[in-house]
Amino acid sequence: MSKSRALFLEGFWPPHRGGRLKGLRPGVRLRGRKPTFPKDAQWSRWENTLAVDPHDPQTDEFSSVEHVHQLTPYGLLLAGLGACTAIILHTYAQHRDIPLDKVELRLEYDHVFAEDCETCEEIEEYREQIEKEIVLIGDLTPEERERLYLVSHHCPIHKMLQQGIEINSHLENTD
Repeated sequence: MSKSRALFLEGFWPPHRGGRLKGLRPGVRLRGRKPTFPKDAQWSRWENTLAVDPHDPQTDEFSSVEHVHQLTPYGLLLAGLGACTAIILHTYAQHRDIPLDKVELRLEYDHVFAEDCETCEEIEEYREQIEKEIVLIGDLTPEERERLYLVSHHCPIHKMLQQGIEINSHLENTD
């Protein structure tokens, strides 16, 4: 089994719960710093903190991501899935007055090779999977927890990854 680096993401609903603070332009926060976005970028109402697993597989602590370029392409994919899931959960909870305070997601991408395929050369010979662990924090009833879990599968990125997506590539002529 070959594992990619795992990603830990926390999504917070701002404490003012319902109104926007004047002058506040919330967005994705990477270890306390906002990354640079174009002036016309859409700002999210959610703050997300990203962290990746340590280089030492013996430790359980995650190290904070200070710059997006610290993530592998798989890490970026997991970050997109995690952020989308956190936003869907917080949006649903807000609209239904569910007291969800925080979402923690632990995501891991795996290549699982078939037992009899140790030397396979074809890329189709292994199964790819993402493990997603969801921690819901707040004064939630068991019914609210179950409903939020079901809602987490409605994230557009989750659906796209699960159903597959066609990618049409072409080479652009620069002459």
